[in-house]
Amino acid sequence: MGSEVELLSGDAHRQAVADEIATTLRAFNEAVLGSYSFAPVSAVIRDDEGRLIAGATGYYGLDCLIVENVWVDDARRHQGLGGRVMRALEDHARTAGIRLARLETASFQARGFYEKQGYTVFGELDDYPPGHRYFFMKKPLPGG
Repeated sequence: MGSEVELLSGDAHRQAVADEIATTLRAFNEAVLGSYSFAPVSAVIRDDEGRLIAGATGYYGLDCLIVENVWVDDARRHQGLGGRVMRALEDHARTAGIRLARLETASFQARGFYEKQGYTVFGELDDYPPGHRYFFMKKPLPGG
């Protein structure tokens, strides 16, 4: 039985090793939770020329929507577009029976925006990234 640690980074890490670890962990989780899956979801708004002006991405499963990325073009901010794409993700998750949403943001990003959308902080890291704070936020999705 080997006991040496083999450290892999970059491309050597990305493929087989990451997949092997994820598959092994997934088998453990499913032994406890039963079979589950995650569904990717995105909501976008484009201008008349088809250029992206706002969007949000995430995935849902295990009763939770995880919001990964939210972006609004600088020239289009404060026009309600961010709220519209967030609501679209949340509404889609609700129709799938999802009852909770969560996301992460940094102090230099959009905490105030997310609070206006009904998210509350449930955890934070000081000095991450250095000189800033990192927030973990959640929102119940009634009706999900």
